[in-house]
Amino acid sequence: MILYKYFPCNANSFKSISLRGLWCHHSNKMNDPFECLANTELNFTKKEISKIKEYTHSSKNEVLNKMGALDDVKLSLMFNSFRKKLIQEFTFCSLSEQCDDILMWSHLQVLIRDLFWI
Repeated sequence: MILYKYFPCNANSFKSISLRGLWCHHSNKMNDPFECLANTELNFTKKEISKIKEYTHSSKNEVLNKMGALDDVKLSLMFNSFRKKLIQEFTFCSLSEQCDDILMWSHLQVLIRDLFWI
């Protein structure tokens, strides 16, 4: 599978190309608020909580067994805090399977317009 990255015309883009790498951002630095919904709290359904508890109770891991003993609210809070911490550790970038993805080009055009105030 070939994936495409749309670059604006700036120093980070030229650096990425010259180093044959990608410029990635932390989730709170993304230019599209819907691009990375990782910072939003997840609301787990009763069914999802029961599946988590079922898995933790069947585990031979003592820590997982203790997690399964938590009430639903505490278990949800714990998962959301783990998730938030993980997301703060990683960076992200957007890729497309299409070289001519109109949505990606439109995001790029808006970014270029904002950069150069055209």
